[in-house]
Amino acid sequence: MSGMLAMHRTDGQQSAALSIAAAEAHGADFAVFGPVFGKDSQSGVGVAQLQAVCDRRVASTPRMPVLALGGITVENATQCLAAGSAGVAGIRLFQRPDVQNVVRQLRSLL
Repeated sequence: MSGMLAMHRTDGQQSAALSIAAAEAHGADFAVFGPVFGKDSQSGVGVAQLQAVCDRRVASTPRMPVLALGGITVENATQCLAAGSAGVAGIRLFQRPDVQNVVRQLRSLL
């Protein structure tokens, strides 16, 4: 079975990590976790929770990639990568008129 798991607000770090580990065990290709950073009136779950999810101790080798989502900007993408995220996902980020420049900047972070 191939697919992906989208993770959004959870009750805590452990339940998010367990959900991702369960999806991984069932053959998911990757997970999208967020919202990491807040937008408008919503608060994000934060980089610490992203790091806890990415640093799963009960993970297969190699671990399933986790992408950060939610309020991601070129400026804060490095925090996501430093937390262990395999990359970033976004909607608003890639709807900007200078999307080629955005992609170039993100690639330079790798």
